Amino acid sequence: MGTPMNRHERVLVLLLRLDGSIMLTALIAALMPFAWMKDIHRFLGIGELPDLPIIGYLTRSLSLMYAMHGAVVLFLSLDVRRFLTVVKLWLS
Repeated sequence: MGTPMNRHERVLVLLLRLDGSIMLTALIAALMPFAWMKDIHRFLGIGELPDLPIIGYLTRSLSLMYAMHGAVVLFLSLDVRRFLTVVKLWLS
């Protein structure tokens, strides 16, 4: 096996996993009914969410993009030494 992780690597792993986990929650928004999205939009006080096909497409696509970002970040956290250059690129 390799040398144990130092404190900085452990902190990096923790932050990557926290970030990835939070981003993965966007999967919920990608799967929720559009009526719920409209209710949440209204509840947040940002007006009425237009009931147009393009709006549904864009909200779900963006949510899936965030979820995918979270999955990749979680994967990178599995071996930060091996993927350090990718982590630096990904988070810059």
